[in-house]
Amino acid sequence: MPTVPELPAGYRMRPAQPDDLAAVVDLINACARAEIGQATATPDLIRSEWQSPGFDLAGHARVVLAPDGEVAGYADYADRESTPLHPLGYGRVHPAHTGRGIGTALLAQLEVWARADLDRVPPGEVMGLRNGVYAPATAARTLLERNGYRPVRWFWKMAIDLTEPPPAPDWPKGVRLRIADPARDLPAVHAAMNAAFADHWDYHPIPFEEWMFVHHRAGNYDPALWFLAVPTAGPEDDILGAALCRPREYADPDLGWISQLFVRRDWRRRGLGLALLRQAFGVYYARGKRRVGLSVDADNASGATRLYERAGMQVTRELITYEKTIGG
Repeated sequence: MPTVPELPAGYRMRPAQPDDLAAVVDLINACARAEIGQATATPDLIRSEWQSPGFDLAGHARVVLAPDGEVAGYADYADRESTPLHPLGYGRVHPAHTGRGIGTALLAQLEVWARADLDRVPPGEVMGLRNGVYAPATAARTLLERNGYRPVRWFWKMAIDLTEPPPAPDWPKGVRLRIADPARDLPAVHAAMNAAFADHWDYHPIPFEEWMFVHHRAGNYDPALWFLAVPTAGPEDDILGAALCRPREYADPDLGWISQLFVRRDWRRRGLGLALLRQAFGVYYARGKRRVGLSVDADNASGATRLYERAGMQVTRELITYEKTIGG
């Protein structure tokens, strides 16, 4: 069994506590500013992560304290699947404390947690512990690779600057727009989303409760920004596609954020995705937002990246998913 190596003299690791929230947010943002030039975390966002269904703060999150008591490192572990085939590890070391073995210790702790879940992996399956880092974080990438991780997927953050009113959406024949009604539409939207993403890389259906938690977290939810494409003549709950948007990106209040955009497979390549995008752009513009962004798998099989580029969006950030086989 792997063990966690000793930390430098004066440093110690302990379970994370709710009172660590502000220090952990500061650490994450210090790392993000060093890597990509901007903050990515807010107290509301990290608090919501800690309160997410099934997350165990005391059991699956650690802080490393420097000799002066400041938080020098942080790691957490989350398994959001019914079987832990691809648990997610997350670790950061404050730029002022790198090069001292803290990152190596945090990676070892992630592996300890992952190995404790191996008895839940079905026979014949292999666990891949994953960790995501920004492309410019060369030191973190080197650390992961030195510890047995390999890059398996690239994700892009894309954005558009709305310098003028965007073109109006051109809805395909037989399609109309309506705004989601939270009192009746959520189960149908959830089912349509899971079906549309079923052919995406390593996709696992998201349980309804977790999906709703993600969309409601940190007070960043507005059902008036849930745009549904339905048949002109047909059932109201026949969701052909949707753009599920948030009022803002968590760490950037000036950036409108498209959380999920999907089109049913038999309706792809008919202009429906572009129409949904333009609907979102137009509403954000009317609300005073001059930038809109989203996240996308760079190798998306549905051609989403080409669609977003055609709509005028550009890549602004790249996140690399690394994976390490555990117990295989």
